[in-house]
Amino acid sequence: MEELYIGVDLGGTKILAGIFDSEHHCLALDKTKTKSEEGYDAVCSRIVETVRSAAELAGIDPEKVSGAGIGAPGSISSDESRVLFAPNLDWRDAPLKADLEAQLGCPVWLGNDCNVAAIGIHRLELEAKPNDMVSIFLGTGIGAGIITNGVFL
Repeated sequence: MEELYIGVDLGGTKILAGIFDSEHHCLALDKTKTKSEEGYDAVCSRIVETVRSAAELAGIDPEKVSGAGIGAPGSISSDESRVLFAPNLDWRDAPLKADLEAQLGCPVWLGNDCNVAAIGIHRLELEAKPNDMVSIFLGTGIGAGIITNGVFL
């Protein structure tokens, strides 16, 4: 059975969820508004709903995925389990990894949205060339990801 993965881009105004195969092909995407003013628990529920909708569009059972990667705005804890501070979501010390693992039923990897986007662009779109790269992202907030000598900083 082919391994499937969830990718989520959590932003200040939108949640984008995708279902991907082991070769990084996108099988389906869905998106919804973040509505952070409704609070942390409501945003977590919206993430799960968007993932389930993307899985339905892909024709798969969301409980059959091997794991999920979440790119979230703001500062992420060194153990990559919590969103320490996300001003555009009004979150402080949010246990996003554990909460989504419980709701999605699979391992979750959490990273800063700009950092994971830079890594994805470098590895998948640019095929790890060039060795040095700076990506700047503008949206509800602003952020950047830096790669030097092929290593993410």
